Amino acid sequence: MKKKRIITLFLVSLCVLLFSFVTTKEKSSVINFSLLTTQKTYKAGTTIKLSFNTQNNTIASLWVKSSYGSIVLNGTTKNDTTSFILPDFYAQKAGHISWTLVKQENTILQGNFTIIPENHVRLENYLGPRSMPVSDGHYTMMVSIPTDRYDNPKPDNTLTKIQWQFLDNITRKTIPTKDFISWLRIYSPEKSGKLLTSTSCLGVETKETETDVYPTIPVDFKIDYSRNHAFADGNQTTTLTSSIIKDKFDNTVGDGTMVTYIATTSKNTILKTYGATINGVAQAEILSPEYTETYTIKAYIDGMAESNTINVSYKPIKTAIEYLFSDDKRTITIGPVKSFMNQIAPDGTTVTLQVYHKDELVNTISEYTRRGMASFKLSEEAYNKSEYNFTITVFGNTVTTETIHYNADK
Repeated sequence: MKKKRIITLFLVSLCVLLFSFVTTKEKSSVINFSLLTTQKTYKAGTTIKLSFNTQNNTIASLWVKSSYGSIVLNGTTKNDTTSFILPDFYAQKAGHISWTLVKQENTILQGNFTIIPENHVRLENYLGPRSMPVSDGHYTMMVSIPTDRYDNPKPDNTLTKIQWQFLDNITRKTIPTKDFISWLRIYSPEKSGKLLTSTSCLGVETKETETDVYPTIPVDFKIDYSRNHAFADGNQTTTLTSSIIKDKFDNTVGDGTMVTYIATTSKNTILKTYGATINGVAQAEILSPEYTETYTIKAYIDGMAESNTINVSYKPIKTAIEYLFSDDKRTITIGPVKSFMNQIAPDGTTVTLQVYHKDELVNTISEYTRRGMASFKLSEEAYNKSEYNFTITVFGNTVTTETIHYNADK
């Protein structure tokens, strides 16, 4: 029994010695690593190499972490020096890098370094909106982002120059970057035109960008009219013309601004015609009536501006109305219809025939002249009474025929 205890005690002592040996050896390997690289700042895109001194060519791994992500690197060991090289995609991204040297899941050393943007400058510009009305607090914003060739933003307080030109004025302003960008609101002037902008940073210039400054909403305007003659011949047109339409800053409105002309007749009939502005002036035409009339005309730019009111009067055309019945009284021929100079009325002049039976209106028919003539055919099926009389109207002039008898021989 005593011999057994001695053997047990010997085995326990041996295990303790072995454990102490392993621990001492492992601790010895940990403390044998030391950082050889002293550089703490690197430029993006350069080769980044971390070297460690070790003994017995001990192999370890390097865990590298940044905002771009985390990677584990396996180094190369030669002559008791272990080196780790960051891959290009990692070395090209600026920021704070932390590293941990590990061996068999044990942390040996820790440290960090910084990658800064390289010297090369690239400028990204963003401008918007690319069109704006004049003044009234409207603005476009220029945003400039200076970066290096690897798209790393330059550090805060990098000076960026923003310049803009409008008409005869060129304005420049230097803006330091903050949170990697520099920006400026460029307020709209009171005149319409093109606003050109550009930026520069550390000797690098951008190309120009454009913003259209267009007139604001138009103000009230005036209208007038012109025509060849004042007769109501239903053929000539009256031209309606606006004044030069402008906004409150005296800018001429853009081409294509739609103007609606509304004409009201003496019978409260509404007529409309439209015109689009060219160089600020909107013209439209309205056909003259075929009888004496006065149009009350006003123009509108929907929801924005309106014009004064004008009255356009048309003179009556006094003309005799000639007509002829056929032998069977079923065809009535009117003409030649004459106009204000006794000339043949234009084709398309309206001739109106009203048919009465014993002073009761039966029907109203209209035809249009061709070469000054118009004709009406009265079928036996539609007009089967024994007698009718007719009223003929041209250019507002009216003539009434005698009573015409039908089926007199039956």
